[in-house]
Amino acid sequence: MGGGAGAILAIGLLVLTPLPRPRFEPAVAGSVPATGDLPLVVDAGGDTRRPTADAPTETPFTPVIDLAAIADLCTALSRVDSSAALPDMLARAAALLDASGIIVWLGSGDELFAATSHGYHPRVISRLGAIPRDADNATADAWRTGETRTVAGDAMANGAIVAPMFGPDTCIGVLAAEVRHGREQDESTRAVTMMVAAQLAMILGAWPAPSEARAAEG
Repeated sequence: MGGGAGAILAIGLLVLTPLPRPRFEPAVAGSVPATGDLPLVVDAGGDTRRPTADAPTETPFTPVIDLAAIADLCTALSRVDSSAALPDMLARAAALLDASGIIVWLGSGDELFAATSHGYHPRVISRLGAIPRDADNATADAWRTGETRTVAGDAMANGAIVAPMFGPDTCIGVLAAEVRHGREQDESTRAVTMMVAAQLAMILGAWPAPSEARAAEG
């Protein structure tokens, strides 16, 4: 039960509630430590050394977008004719986006419902409530405005990208991806999320509204 509650909290922080963006402080003269104060590092040959003051101690993460894999996924999405194929499609999308989880939210009336997902336990998804259209969070905002929103990650939590999904006349829902390694700040990753959302909209636009489907099942 504790694990489920933790997962719900993570979704709430990363997808539902906008987090404040980190504030970057300007460098202060004289703040660079002396060479003797820098940490020891081990090079590729196994030798221990102390880096110079002007040498970086780590290589920044650079997102890589696999265009061929994205094209294959979009082609596969265009051929989906059953909801049974969606879990595999979302898994492939998560791998391309470096996402730990994805939730597809569909609109019904003035609320969004979690229609399908990848990366979260089914019990966690079943415990998510509806999101009102006027809610003050990134998911509802992307639905209202029809614009992609991001939630900044930090050292304790992943970031998120929320992309709207459009039908012929209106925004039918959003695709929310919990992304790692600062991917929410990468323009290419945001663009790919929007592409996947657009392809999903073509499939999901013909689905019954989530609340209607649940009523029929009951």
